[in-house]
Amino acid sequence: MAKYLIQDIIPPEKHTHRGDGDNTIHHKAPEKPRAHTTHKAVMHTATHPGKKEVHESVHEEEMPTENHEPVVVEDPKEMLIEQLNSPEIEERAVEDEVPHSQNYFSSVKDTVTPAATWPYGQSRESTGAYVPPRSSVNFGGGRGGSGERSSWKRGWIPWILGIALVSVVFVLGMNYFSGATVTVLPKQDSIPMDQKITILKNPLNSELPYSVMKVFLEETREVPATGEKTVTAKASGKIIVYNTQTVSQRLIKNTRFQSPAGKIYRISDSINVPKAVTLNGKTTPGSLEVTVYADEAGPDFNTEPVDFTVPGLKGSPTFTKVYARSKGPITGGASGTIKSVSDLDLKQASDDLRIQLETKLRTKARGDLAPNQIGYDRGMLVQLEDAALSKAQSSSPDKAVVSQTGNAYFLVFDRTELTRAIVRSLIPTYNNEEVTIGNLESLELELAEMSGADLWKSEKLDIVLRGTPSLDWKVDEVAIKTLILGKPKENFNALLSQFPTIDRASATIHPVWKRSFPTDEKDITIKVVTEMPK
Repeated sequence: MAKYLIQDIIPPEKHTHRGDGDNTIHHKAPEKPRAHTTHKAVMHTATHPGKKEVHESVHEEEMPTENHEPVVVEDPKEMLIEQLNSPEIEERAVEDEVPHSQNYFSSVKDTVTPAATWPYGQSRESTGAYVPPRSSVNFGGGRGGSGERSSWKRGWIPWILGIALVSVVFVLGMNYFSGATVTVLPKQDSIPMDQKITILKNPLNSELPYSVMKVFLEETREVPATGEKTVTAKASGKIIVYNTQTVSQRLIKNTRFQSPAGKIYRISDSINVPKAVTLNGKTTPGSLEVTVYADEAGPDFNTEPVDFTVPGLKGSPTFTKVYARSKGPITGGASGTIKSVSDLDLKQASDDLRIQLETKLRTKARGDLAPNQIGYDRGMLVQLEDAALSKAQSSSPDKAVVSQTGNAYFLVFDRTELTRAIVRSLIPTYNNEEVTIGNLESLELELAEMSGADLWKSEKLDIVLRGTPSLDWKVDEVAIKTLILGKPKENFNALLSQFPTIDRASATIHPVWKRSFPTDEKDITIKVVTEMPK
């Protein structure tokens, strides 16, 4: 159709070819006259609701036979129209289900062409058929089309479902991992003290109990020998006396202890052996450490650790319930000649041995403390014997051995009992809450002047404690969890006010939309801090 319209514009007898800047008119030789049909497009206007459409109708008209056949020249406008009317574009229009009234490029008979405004005031006859701008062509897939709306809905459905699924999983996950964290700052206080406290070995009520640890050591040193001398010495050593009775057992001065070899050893003072103690169905014998001396002088009474019986109890039920055992070897028994040393060498050796022995005694006494025990330097009394020549074999004939022995008596407390006594003396309203003192070792103890033997035999003492103990109340985490289970968060402060050991506390419940504590103790975490987070 486009070809015929162009023929109406360009006369058949001549065509203008543009090329290289010149205009040339070409004529063709006359041919046989023949009938020629000219197609004329006549515009018809049809009125529809909301818009105006222009229809084209084609009429065939017999034209006079011309002597010249027109030459069709390729024109850009014709090429554009042919491309737009190509089958590929029509197939795309059909696939996109374009409404019949919107398909501008269907055949003339099926197309309703919209009314167009011709540019620059020209008429249709002078410009040819109207072709819509390419940018305005809509094949049914543009915005606003039914195909696009349907595609838009289909594209968003997976996103909406995905977001909904993620939201549900998030909520369920938060509920699954729900819980609460309670941060607690225990009550703390530092109170200076200078308190006199009465302590007892066997307390009757709430007095502070104590015990005395005894440590024995011996040190030796070789010195130059200056000669020999005759000596007579009795062997001696430490033994532990045991009592399995339910009552204490008194043994008088010079009570005999017999070794398996029949050798007799005696104690120099009367003693009172404590009774046995039964705890959790287990009976522990009472015990007491003492020094025994050989009945006669001589090396025959020197012996390795052995068990002893008490011959004075033989024939009574007590004989099998009171016995003794060596704590170490019994030595020192001598008779005959021994090497001699000068007084100056003996004094120098004694001074050196004293320093070494006291240091070792204090170190050993502290090392023997149990984890739940505590002692103070001024509560340790060291008692040293005089240095003396020993019958121990020297490394060479021109050497002699000097020995010195000593004992350390250490006043010992149970940490928990001492802490409770300190708090009770500082806080009259103390109600046996569990309290710890972080700097318990930094306190100073003062003890009345006495010997190690007096401390060992004592039953009641008065001590003075000085310093500034740091008191930290312990929090009962189990009780806190039990109290807040399932309770509303708004009642948290009122609930924790029931704990006098708590200074401050805060709670966090997750997820954030929950307003009450979990009903399972496992979902509640208690954090005890020394300082509240800011």
